[in-house]
Amino acid sequence: MLNRHLELDTTRNLPGEVVSTIFELIAHDPEAPAGCTKWIRLTHVCRRWRSIALGYCMLWTTLHTNYVDAWDTFVERAQGLPLDILDCYTGDWPPPSPSRRNQTLRSLLHTARSLSIDVQHK
Repeated sequence: MLNRHLELDTTRNLPGEVVSTIFELIAHDPEAPAGCTKWIRLTHVCRRWRSIALGYCMLWTTLHTNYVDAWDTFVERAQGLPLDILDCYTGDWPPPSPSRRNQTLRSLLHTARSLSIDVQHK
């Protein structure tokens, strides 16, 4: 049964570069809500996909204030590449404390390629 499953799994024959491109397209989908990290689920499909995703530095260069607590992990996986920082809380998660957010923003500003701040008025 396992051998039959492996025969049907055509994704295991895809080159790592193709899988990385698929990850990037999904992670930077313009139709997805700001700060959407559902693409991270793809890193849990199989060991190979996880290894490819963790090793693909560009995938980890967008930091969103919705997940400030994960920024250290993203920065580590970006391996020194310039970062895109998006500061617009969408309300999907409990908001980070302003002091934590500001401290983290200040500590990473020197590595930023871009900083986008979205102020929403109610």
